[in-house]
Amino acid sequence: LVRGVRVALIGLIADGALHSAAAENVTDFKVDDPIERLKATLDELHALPEGQRPHLVFVLSHVAFERGKPPLLQTLAAMDDEMPADDKVRKYNVDLVIDAHSHVDHTVPVDGNTWLVQADHYGVKLGEVVLEVDKKTGKLTAPPKHRRIPLVTRDVPLAAAMLKDHAA
Repeated sequence: LVRGVRVALIGLIADGALHSAAAENVTDFKVDDPIERLKATLDELHALPEGQRPHLVFVLSHVAFERGKPPLLQTLAAMDDEMPADDKVRKYNVDLVIDAHSHVDHTVPVDGNTWLVQADHYGVKLGEVVLEVDKKTGKLTAPPKHRRIPLVTRDVPLAAAMLKDHAA
């Protein structure tokens, strides 16, 4: 609950992300299909009593642009409606995707009711998202305002250890 608005945060990761982790740190991890897991979680949230369901659903994603698979964004755009922005199947609506690792620097609409924000890569920028929310309905009233604050500059370069780790 944030200022009277119920917010659900759902984290998604692709199995490809485990390949970049040290094997001994992920031996007991199994990654389900992110879209199937997301739908199951949204089904659980939709099954809650009306007064307990989230007003807004945010996805923290490490899969939005996973190579070799349909982008999460296309799937999200089609999941909740027949036409962009019709929001026909409310239980499958995601309001905001906060993406990581895609090496892009943007805020874009996924469709008329879902937004994607990304703050670049390697922690070189800090992202800030400001949302306007209707206090009665808990729904977004405007596109998110997103800014990126540079953390790596000419004066503060990317750490050499990070460059080495990600050189491959």
